Order: sequence, then C-alpha cells, then structure tokens
Amino acid sequence: MSIRGRKSSQNLIILFILVINSMGQCGIDIYLPSVPDIINDFACPPSLVQLSLNIYLFTFAISQLIYGPLSDYHGRRPFTLIGILIFILGSLMCSVANNVYFFISGRIIQGLGIGATSANSRGIMRDVFEGHMLVKVSTYTIMFWAIIPIVAPIIGGYLKTFIGWKSTFVALAIYGFIMLILSYFFLPETCASSRSHSMKLSAIFERYYSLLSNPIFMGFTFTCLFLFSIFSAFNSISPLLLQGNFELSSVTFGWTVSLIGSGYFLGSYINSLLVRFFDPYKTLFVGFGIALSLAFFISFLNVLHLLNVPLITIPLFFLYMGIGLTYPQCMAGALNANPKIAGTAGALFGTVVFTGSSIIGTLATLIQKPAAFPFIVITVLLLAILIYVTSIVIQPKLKARKIPLPNH
Repeated sequence: MSIRGRKSSQNLIILFILVINSMGQCGIDIYLPSVPDIINDFACPPSLVQLSLNIYLFTFAISQLIYGPLSDYHGRRPFTLIGILIFILGSLMCSVANNVYFFISGRIIQGLGIGATSANSRGIMRDVFEGHMLVKVSTYTIMFWAIIPIVAPIIGGYLKTFIGWKSTFVALAIYGFIMLILSYFFLPETCASSRSHSMKLSAIFERYYSLLSNPIFMGFTFTCLFLFSIFSAFNSISPLLLQGNFELSSVTFGWTVSLIGSGYFLGSYINSLLVRFFDPYKTLFVGFGIALSLAFFISFLNVLHLLNVPLITIPLFFLYMGIGLTYPQCMAGALNANPKIAGTAGALFGTVVFTGSSIIGTLATLIQKPAAFPFIVITVLLLAILIYVTSIVIQPKLKARKIPLPNH
C-alpha cells in the first residue's frame, strides 16, 4: 500500500514536513539575541555580522534552485540527508569561528545545506497529499513555521546568557544531527515519479521559464517577497534597535522578538478560520490594510520621537498579524499556479522570496539607521500591494480563471 493510503505513515510524513521545514527559520531566529556579543567578540563593524544573516538567506534561496530539479529526478530522501549534513557542518564552523570571515563562511555553508530541507519539504507535501488534505497540511506547515520566531529567540537568549553565543550554533548542529538520524531511519522516499522530468539543462530552464513568464505565479511570488522582506529588515535591524538603542538584555530581547513574532502566528490562525467563511481574496486586502495602517502609525511615532520598546512591540505585533492574514494566501496562490511542476514551482518560489528579501535586508543594514525601519516597511508594503493589484486583480486572465486559494 502506498504512503497515500496509510494513516500512520501520513502522520509521520506530516511531522517530518513540519520539523525539517522549520530548520531554516530556526537558523535565522535563534542567534538574533547574540548579535551584539558576536560584534564585540570579533571586534568588527556591525554591518559584517548583519551581513551574515542576509548572506545565509541568499545561499538558502539559491540552493533551492539546484535541489528542486535534483530531487524531482533522484528522489527527495537522498538530498534531504545531504542537505542536513551540510547544515551541520556549517553550524559547527560557526561554533568554532574565531573571526568574522570564518563565521560568515559557516553561515554560507549552513544556507547551502538548509535549502534542501525547504525545497524537499514542499516536494514531499505534494508527493503524499492532494486536494483538501494538501491544503490542510499546508496550513499546518505555515502555522508551525510561525511558531519558530516565537520560540527560537527565547532559547537563543538563554543559551547566550548562560553558556555563550557559540552555544546557539552547537544547538543548531545538535538539532541537525537528530534530524539526520531520524530522517535516515524513518523518512521514506515519497517521489514515486522519479526521473519523469528530464535533467537536461534546456528542459530545466524551460520549466523555470514557464513559471517566470506566468504572471499569476510571479504576482503572488513577488507579493510574498515584499512581505517576507519585512521580517528580513526587522531581523537585520532589531538587535541594534532594541539592544543597542534601548539596552535590552539578550533574554529580554528574545522575549520581545518572540512577542512580535507571535503576531504572525495569530494572523495565520485567524486566517485559517476566516477562509472557511470569507473570500480569501478579500482577507488579503484586510491583511494589507492592517499592516499598512500599523506601519504608518509607527512612522508617525518615530517622527515625533515617541518610540520606546512598548510602542515598537505592540504595533509590530499587529503589523505581523496583518502579514499572517496575507502571506499564506499568496503562497498557496503561487504554488497552485502550475500544479504539474509544483516541485519546481516550490523551489523557484523559495529562491525568489529569500533572495529578494535578503537583498532588501542587506539594504536595510547598509542604511545603518534603525529608526528608518518604519519607512522601509511602508515602502515594501506599498510595493507588495502594487504588485498584487497589477498582476492578480487587474490581470484579465484571472477574471476567467481564479487561482484556488486555501478555502477552495
């Protein structure tokens, strides 16, 4: 009997999808409380340590373009194991780094490895589930992913305080090692149609071109890019903003960032309830409206020099909630734009979103003014709304054939 027909096997697959998909996000959030200490230990400009986050995102993104076609042809399991092994190596490099350049090299290796878990988790999801169950598992994945920005900074803050910042990367290596062992013994091969797609470069480029020239896929994908960029910009700026300007301890910083991140989880949960009763295209605009209103409110407080920790945390909580109402819908729209090559679509989606957000995060870092964050948020939100409206709402083809979103 296939995996599709076995309830116990499906539950195990769901658990693997949730955990391996979250590894990449954990690699972002767990070390944020340690950024000031890393800067001090390496005696380097803050921009170099902030760059380590964005270059991790960039290699995380680009590697998915490679893992997507390879796993479609050779299967999900071998490249999941290889990717986790590379991630462990990068984590260990960071844990023993004695200068910022070796540290950045470790982050590059981490990103190159973890791209496999991100691309393959979406591929495994499409291999095993379909119809209503696919939508259900997608919702679980989004909500579980949203928990990581809540939990990881708290863990990272305590590890840094009581053991030191290098312990956060030891923890990532241990996390990876546990997943490597479990995947080796319990993760089955789910890609039943291996070698159904040609591995010729011309054929791979043709599949990618078909997606790049699809206005629906690109519209939803670029909307997600700008929404995710808000997370990247905040992750780049928040250590200097909250720990530098407001002198929060690592533990307090971890709890503060976790509270802000819980807004996204709440928005995702509310979204999962609303899609049962409301048109998902309407909830998109509700999310946009909430996020943009809060961004203008934070900017207004910033202009009046009234910003403090509560007046940053509370508005950002609701801003993240607005993104939680919007991002899952756009991701589902992108992945459903061309179901026949969903694995390749998932890889390209991840590449575009993470590459673009890493670039915007790097630009936010180069500005070197944490107070500019509200204006960066307003800019990328307006770009997200512009992209969505022009490519999805006004697109004539969409009027004849709406792309299915989560409640369909």
